[in-house]
This record gives sequence, C-alpha cells and structure tokens, in this order.
Amino acid sequence: MNLLAAMNFNKQELMEQLRNGNTEVLKGLPASLTLQLRMELQQELGDVKDPSPIDNKAVARVVVDRLKDSGVKEMLLKRIEQEERENDPLA
Repeated sequence: MNLLAAMNFNKQELMEQLRNGNTEVLKGLPASLTLQLRMELQQELGDVKDPSPIDNKAVARVVVDRLKDSGVKEMLLKRIEQEERENDPLA
C-alpha cells in the first residue's frame, strides 16, 4: 500500500490491518504517521512480552563460570583497579 492508498483508508481501517498483523500498510507512509500508529497499537496491547526460550539467568551463570575458568575475570579486575589507581587524584 502506498501513501495515496493510505490516504483513502481511514485510521480505523489502518489500525484493523495492523491488529491483524499486516505491517505492509505502513510502507510508504510518513514516519510520523507510522510512529503514531505503532504507538497507538502498543498502547492497546499493553506491556506484552514474548516469552523467550532462552533462560537469561542460566546464560549468565555459564558466562560467569567460563570467566572464572579462564582467568579473564581476574585480569579485568586487576586492569580496572590499576586504571582507577592511575586516575585517582588522591593517590
């Protein structure tokens, strides 16, 4: 759908198309109108989050365990402490 076709549609018809998942209706529209329509749709839906199949806590534990195993964590901490000492005006 281009801008001319969108001008022939009313706002309710555009919103209905978006509710049905048709994002093609946004193509060719001015950015300000697209943003307005998306914000209205988001307000209608509320704070909806898709459940992620990834367990973020498990990933964080694995990353920390790998850092512990590799010695990178200690190296980074030492480097940060060294930079803090070098940049500390009271030291």
